[in-house]
Amino acid sequence: SQAPATIEEKEQLLDELLDLVESIDQAKDLSSIGGLSTLLHVLDSGIPSLQWRAAEVIATCAQNNPEVQTSFFHGGVMDPVWALLDSEDDTCQLKALLGISCLIRGSSELHGYFSEHSGVSKLVKILEGRISNAPSAATDRIVRKCLQILKYAIDSSSVDTNQARQCSSMEPILSNIIGNKDENNDVALAALDLIKTLGLSHALQD
Repeated sequence: SQAPATIEEKEQLLDELLDLVESIDQAKDLSSIGGLSTLLHVLDSGIPSLQWRAAEVIATCAQNNPEVQTSFFHGGVMDPVWALLDSEDDTCQLKALLGISCLIRGSSELHGYFSEHSGVSKLVKILEGRISNAPSAATDRIVRKCLQILKYAIDSSSVDTNQARQCSSMEPILSNIIGNKDENNDVALAALDLIKTLGLSHALQD
């Protein structure tokens, strides 16, 4: 019998799969042949280098692809991707955010999951943790991704807008990002954009 694949071999397979699903037809095939259950299994593996690759494959399949979004939703994609948001591994957390971003965009079902699971508060909590850490390239990317998802969610859902307005730490965090001299300009602009969207402009007077 064949020896079980090593982690390196599995990483390589996931990299090859990512190349394949970059074509929309292949992405649809993956969801129709039941490839999702394998990816969910990998997401639960506890091995970061495999988990983030699986999250990236899911994100790529779902992006601008309503058919795949629907089949992934019914296949239970959100629970394990959501759990990955709590990963201690920077790349896992970033790819989980990418996954959430591609899954909820344009899908009322997947966006509904985000809102029901207090997605706004979840992202604000990630931002809170990140801005209290030392600056790093990974933190910069994670902060930017959180702000992008928040902007999309708030622009397209009144439930998320209300959650954001009720979130007491939203304003201080956004003000902190804007006032942080180490912060990239586009990150500060994204935070400013959110403050304007939420009508929190008095946050800028501080």
